[in-house]
Amino acid sequence: MRTKIWMFPGLNMKAETFEHVQQYFMKQQLSTEMAAVFSSSGKADIPYELEGSEEEEWICIGHGEGGLEAIHMALQYPTKVKAIVTISLNLQPYSVIQHSMLKILARKDVKIGGGLLPFERSSKEELMPYFNTLSLKPSKMLELDAFRKEISMKVREVNQPWLFLYGDKELPVIAKTLQQIKRQVPLIQSNQMPHCGHYLPLEDPKGLEKQIRTFLNQVLVS
Repeated sequence: MRTKIWMFPGLNMKAETFEHVQQYFMKQQLSTEMAAVFSSSGKADIPYELEGSEEEEWICIGHGEGGLEAIHMALQYPTKVKAIVTISLNLQPYSVIQHSMLKILARKDVKIGGGLLPFERSSKEELMPYFNTLSLKPSKMLELDAFRKEISMKVREVNQPWLFLYGDKELPVIAKTLQQIKRQVPLIQSNQMPHCGHYLPLEDPKGLEKQIRTFLNQVLVS
């Protein structure tokens, strides 16, 4: 049985971070595939059926938004996906105010991004300062939020070994997500990495590699 590693970088992850981990897998003669799940054009439609074979098992690793796709694959292909790793995963939906403001911005078709203060505004000029750029249009952010809600409702169905990595200076939504998953998936493994937060893999790619390597060594020999 061949093992293939699917890697899904998040919107704010530098490509070289996953490339560092990818190089380790290549040295171990493991097949890898890097796939961008969300971009400025929205959620990607990846033809997994064309990529796989009956003699192949998959490990799925995702950072941020990429973690949603790792979970999606585990649910979609339960016999093929052997384990998943999520890094700084967020399953918390936008607030009612955020969602309303995104709808307003979507009608104006402007580019915005993440963080938002809870103020109700009506014009594009007033709304824009309350978003931190992620290079996604509001309509695509709403699409991302819908995908996040879909995965959140199904997460209890994940049966594969799962490693949840997060930093000690993580965003509050990440801690809430971990608490939610621990209630629904009792066998999940989690590990906090020191001196880092939502950008933890950007600051410490070698530490990230070590965490993933230790976990996969357990999985691949089982």
